[in-house]
Amino acid sequence: NAADGPDGVPNGNAYANFNLSCSSWNTEVLAKRGDFIAEDCMFQNVQFLWGPGFNVHRTPYSGRNFEYVSEDRCLAYKLGAANIAAMQAKGLNVGIKHFFANDQETHRSGLDTFATEQTLREICMRMFEGAFVEGHTLSTMLGTNNIGITSASQHKGSLLDVLRGEWGFKGLVMSDWNAGKDAVTSIVAGNDMLQPGQDRQYKAILEAVENGTLDLALLDRSVK
Repeated sequence: NAADGPDGVPNGNAYANFNLSCSSWNTEVLAKRGDFIAEDCMFQNVQFLWGPGFNVHRTPYSGRNFEYVSEDRCLAYKLGAANIAAMQAKGLNVGIKHFFANDQETHRSGLDTFATEQTLREICMRMFEGAFVEGHTLSTMLGTNNIGITSASQHKGSLLDVLRGEWGFKGLVMSDWNAGKDAVTSIVAGNDMLQPGQDRQYKAILEAVENGTLDLALLDRSVK
């Protein structure tokens, strides 16, 4: 079973949100928070949790800052990793979100996010790096925004070069709800799963395999 909850499993206990918890500057507090959330998931027979949220507070107007970590990406790197590691120590599969540069909630779908590579690496991606490299999170949900003019669900630079390449991530990458439009391009870019699956996407994948435009090895990687 899967559940969607940035600060705990729905119908579970209520915890101080990620932002407030990280204000403690205390990895032990964040680890204990993750341990409790995992216990709640076990009690409700939830094996996969979509959360917590890891985007940086680049603007005070983002509608989901309450569920994201911090405006301090280095603080978020350490504390977020501690929270994730504790959640997964109980066997929970954690899917952090929304990778990455999801800077606002209003009109976020298809929003073009422009920044230099240094800005993206040092600010927008830094806390995610901690979750993957130190927290060893098993899954991630992508944003509905574009990186430049390329959909986050189809961005090879971030998904293949950085996430799977530099950071050595081998887990599940999936799009946010209805964010993945082109199934074939998404698979080639390193995105394993589109939410929700649609008949036209299945047909596009089968057609691409049959005509040779999609390497079967890439499809096998996504299925695995």
